Amino acid sequence: MNHDAIAFMPGLGVDDLLTRYWLRQAMLRLRREVCWLWRERAAQGLGSGPAAEAGAAGLPPFVDAAQGALDLARYADDKRRFFAQDVTAQHLSQLLADAAPDPQTAARGSLGWVVAELALQPAEAFVLALALLPAVDSAAAPVIACCLNEPGRGEPTLALAQRLWDAPDQFLCGFDPGHALYRHGLISPAPQGWGSPLLMPAAVARELMYPALAARDPYQRGADAVASIASVATTAATTATATAATSPAAQRRRVIPVLGAPGSALADAAHQAASASGLALMRADSPVAADHGGAQALAHLRAQMSVAWLRGAALYLPLAALLTSAEHGHGAAGEAAPNVPAMPLPELPLTLYIGLHERAPIRHLGNAVLPTLHVAAASHADRLAAWQSALPALAHDPMLAELARRYRCETPAIARIAAELSHLGRAPSAAELQAATRADLDLGALAQAVDSRFGLAELMLPPAQTRQVDEVVIAMRNL
Repeated sequence: MNHDAIAFMPGLGVDDLLTRYWLRQAMLRLRREVCWLWRERAAQGLGSGPAAEAGAAGLPPFVDAAQGALDLARYADDKRRFFAQDVTAQHLSQLLADAAPDPQTAARGSLGWVVAELALQPAEAFVLALALLPAVDSAAAPVIACCLNEPGRGEPTLALAQRLWDAPDQFLCGFDPGHALYRHGLISPAPQGWGSPLLMPAAVARELMYPALAARDPYQRGADAVASIASVATTAATTATATAATSPAAQRRRVIPVLGAPGSALADAAHQAASASGLALMRADSPVAADHGGAQALAHLRAQMSVAWLRGAALYLPLAALLTSAEHGHGAAGEAAPNVPAMPLPELPLTLYIGLHERAPIRHLGNAVLPTLHVAAASHADRLAAWQSALPALAHDPMLAELARRYRCETPAIARIAAELSHLGRAPSAAELQAATRADLDLGALAQAVDSRFGLAELMLPPAQTRQVDEVVIAMRNL
């Protein structure tokens, strides 16, 4: 065995010393338990024979669950003597006796940082490491199944953690649904009993192992990044939000509604407000809203909230990420309002920016709501600057000024239209710009396209009425 190994899979490494220590504790205790199970099964007359004598017995055979539980007390003294006298078990016990590193040196977001931040006791830190191990080590599952005495089950349980730990009585209190490990979404969902699996979301496991990867996350924008538009929120609103986010009460849930017209740059407004308070902003990706009301969507949302907390970042969520269904319920006064469920992990100290287009859902966001951040619609100058930035080859073309005047597109829509036109491989013509911009409009039920049966030149009207029609056409074209 590699004396520096922290997992069963060779080559799996981590920089944080405390993360290495606790993963190694989990791996070594599982190895020592397998050594004992070999001896115990042999004492029971199982796994014996020529193959076993030749050292080719493989993993210890599985036994009846009730028999295994009854044998815990029967072989307790034998197990202690085995750990003290067997060469392999004694060596593993000596490795387990190494002192834990100083948690103060751990990087934010790592397992070591969590141990210090949540003031976890050694037994609690071990449970966290035991849940992390199969999430990062594909080779751990069969070993866990062997120690659990359940073929095909590769997730650890509290019962296994209690059996592996030297002081089982330390697990008799504290591991309820209100425990810090569950309240912060590090293990989800909270176990309902000793046999419930300790499951860790993959995103949380990756963050605990490699917090430095956050800098390369496409869904996170740093606090020093520059927003894609010049101004998306009033200075007063941004200042108020930043003050609230950095106040002494910031060690709790904070929900900041970001209100703007459909298509407006709500995420950019949230980024500016987060930057003013010195926070990076993490944007929820599409799987959050892909399964409205489903367990998968809720689990994904919990994981992203936990990752944002580990990074010390704020999290931006569109309202659609919180809706339980596309149906609308009714508010207290009887008006239509989206059915906004209670957000998970209510005790997680996290700043949430919720993007929405109507005021009605705000009162359904809970008691931690801070003043609303209002996002003004893009002005003509903003739209022109966005067109010129998105289509630099046409920056001085008067057609862009006409598009900015005629179509009140928000800056994300302008970027989307320009991205589609870039596939032409050349600068688009005025007609193509008009057609693409018009096609991007979504008027809903407010208007519908009408195909004219006749052209303007085919109208046979008296001169006075002809002039009136021409004036109407000119006026409409100048809008």
